[in-house]
Amino acid sequence: SSEWSDNITYSDELRQSDLIVRPLLNLDSVYPISQFNAVRLAASVGYDKYLRHDQYDHFVVQPGTELSFDVRIKDLRLNLHERFSYEQDPGRIAVVSGVAEFGGFYNTAGVSAKWELPNVALAFGYDYFRFMSSSPRFRYLDRDAHLLVARGGLQAHPVAIVGLEVSGGPTEYDKPYLNDNLGFALGAFSEWQPGRHIRVQPRAGYALYTFSGESAVGTPSNFTDYYFGLRMDHDVTDKISYVVDTGRQIQPSVYANLLDLWTVSAQATLRLRLVGDASLSSGVFYQNGREIAGLRNEQFERVGINIGIGYRMSDKLTTRIDYRVLIRDTDLADRAYHQNRVTLTLAYRF
Repeated sequence: SSEWSDNITYSDELRQSDLIVRPLLNLDSVYPISQFNAVRLAASVGYDKYLRHDQYDHFVVQPGTELSFDVRIKDLRLNLHERFSYEQDPGRIAVVSGVAEFGGFYNTAGVSAKWELPNVALAFGYDYFRFMSSSPRFRYLDRDAHLLVARGGLQAHPVAIVGLEVSGGPTEYDKPYLNDNLGFALGAFSEWQPGRHIRVQPRAGYALYTFSGESAVGTPSNFTDYYFGLRMDHDVTDKISYVVDTGRQIQPSVYANLLDLWTVSAQATLRLRLVGDASLSSGVFYQNGREIAGLRNEQFERVGINIGIGYRMSDKLTTRIDYRVLIRDTDLADRAYHQNRVTLTLAYRF
């Protein structure tokens, strides 16, 4: 694929434009060991070549790259996985601006289990997460985290599942800029399918963070507040579908210990048969965020709009063009930006 951006630094003060050439190889293979056990290897590896600012050239390992092993023992399903990526995309992180590269090596290794009984479904998981920044500027974000998750759902109605979810674990930073913390969340969830083509998933609860150790921001007080989410998937017809997703998350941040982030997004897809096999998709999102327990505690808003057209040229060859605009406003000087981006993709499937 190739991508043109009029603001690769995500800054209105130091704007730079460039054309990025991005060859990418995707591999996905499954090796069945038995009827229920299988090994899966998925990889998405590429390279970003900047034609004007080659100091930003870098390799890419996209999310979704993993080695996993599925095991089934009667009603118990286990998944052992090793997932990793290497990214440099500041636009993916709502609080980041003023840089052309942000990210590094993300690694998640763990195990998940699902136990399905009549009218009851239980799920458990443990993941060890490691992040290592590729930029000396953000090395203070290098960290280890452990996350435990448990969910239990009851088939309360033929079209509805209700249940409880709990998650939590410690995070430890390599450097004392941000505080080590222990996070915990407890809430309820539901999955409601009133029709064959529509699915609604609400969830809500409370999150608690406690902080320890000395850092550049001191030792903040404990933080607790509610979270929620609501997602709806609807296939209106076999040619029209849309997804609406909204919620509030409390999560680790970049310039402060935590980020209180509200998000509303909508994505629609229209499959066309007027000229060959084409599809039209568009989406919009709005984010309102506030950093907590930091030195600056930025308040910001971000809006994104995208539209794309895809065309299947043959069974193996597809092409697509996408346009996206990002606009960020903030209460801190020199951290607002607007960006236009056009991406052209040509994909061949073996």
